[in-house]
Amino acid sequence: MTTYTDNVEITKSNKADWIKKLQGVTQITGYLSIHADAKLPALKSVGGGLYIYAEAKLTAPVLTSVGGGLSIHADAKLPALTSVGSGLSIYAEAKLTAPVLTSVGSGLSIYAEAKLTA
Repeated sequence: MTTYTDNVEITKSNKADWIKKLQGVTQITGYLSIHADAKLPALKSVGGGLYIYAEAKLTAPVLTSVGGGLSIHADAKLPALTSVGSGLSIYAEAKLTAPVLTSVGSGLSIYAEAKLTA
């Protein structure tokens, strides 16, 4: 398992650097904040929170767990996600598709016309 030990914030201006740095990383110990499209095909777990902001997209097909909260402001497909350690919040017209999600630690909030498919 390859671990990145810190927080990660991917933006349009630093996206290329982060994608290269995180190639093959299976675990991020801090939070992961996504402000631009990002493909992290090896990522299995995020120790802190995961934040996906409007007009961003995360492709993480093997991500199984988020230790902190999960906040979604854009459509997200997380086909392997089984657990969120803290709260799960879905905002605006965002949609989360997480067909094997079985556990959310503290609370589920769905705002406006947001959708959860689990």
